[in-house]
Amino acid sequence: MNLILSFLSYYLKILLVLVCMLFLSSCNKKTKKDLELVILNNELVTYSGSKDSINVIRLSLKNNSNKVFFINGSNNQKLVSGGIKKTGITLRIFNENDDEVEYYVEKQPIALENNCSFEFIRNFNEFSNVNLGYKSYKYNYFKLKNLDKTFFIYPNQTIYFEYSLNLNKPLINDEDRNEYVKLDHSKNYKAKIILESNSKTINSNLPWDYLQSIETNQAEVYDGIIESSNKIPVKVIKP
Repeated sequence: MNLILSFLSYYLKILLVLVCMLFLSSCNKKTKKDLELVILNNELVTYSGSKDSINVIRLSLKNNSNKVFFINGSNNQKLVSGGIKKTGITLRIFNENDDEVEYYVEKQPIALENNCSFEFIRNFNEFSNVNLGYKSYKYNYFKLKNLDKTFFIYPNQTIYFEYSLNLNKPLINDEDRNEYVKLDHSKNYKAKIILESNSKTINSNLPWDYLQSIETNQAEVYDGIIESSNKIPVKVIKP
């Protein structure tokens, strides 16, 4: 009798362990997001005065699903208010109480010699549109191919991004970025990253080749924001 009870007790313990493992596995699957964005930096660095530091921010985006996604990202989507926006990526900063900091907007200084660059961009867009049969101002090809985050991501694929960013003042020729922050060296801050994607604007914002690729690859246009799964410290140095 004791042998039978011991035998039953042993197998009940094994059964309990298996049930617990299945439960934990189920929980992990439920909490795993289709798209997982991770900041790869350990920290960002800035100063509390006029001096500043350039950060090279590195990110990874993994597709955990069995779907093909198309990301229709741009700083013009305006799905997220606030933050420091640059090349389709938004950086948001929070204080030690987890309150978002105030952002300041100042049009970046532009070097006089850049008039030639702007003329080149206008001519590039006009040439691209007209030769493809569109009105000369229909699509901003330069922005679409150089500044926006528009791309496909396939099942189990991981894509990496990097871009440079300072935090406390606008810089000359800093692409499409205008926002900055004023941080206190005596306080603690953390930052997270957001990508935006809007499925409602693809027909008006994307030319034929993008739309045809989405249809042929049976891609789902992601709609909404993708937040980084981690926040990293922002180190503020006293000048």
